[in-house]
Amino acid sequence: TFNALYYDPASGEVLDPSGRGLEDLRTGIVRMPHDAGVAASINEDPVRLLRCLRMAARFGFELDDELAAFDRDVFSHGGSGRAGAGPSGRVLFELKKALLLHNRP
Repeated sequence: TFNALYYDPASGEVLDPSGRGLEDLRTGIVRMPHDAGVAASINEDPVRLLRCLRMAARFGFELDDELAAFDRDVFSHGGSGRAGAGPSGRVLFELKKALLLHNRP
């Protein structure tokens, strides 16, 4: 949700399309803003899961309950390999960012 925040230079406001991004940023929660839920979001773009994990690790944030449950399912039960099902260049890019930027906020 906080990754969808953007600044409108015309109004000088930070816009929050999900309505939860600012609060999630304040409280340290990583959440998927997709209306149909976490599974639908990750099925649309599997790299989103890697991005969520990277942001949680980088900023010391927690995954929201739905995302954490999905994450446990994918990684503890083998899932369907969704996290690696994205285009290899994008998966590699996310992994590279996770490894190189993890300790830099």
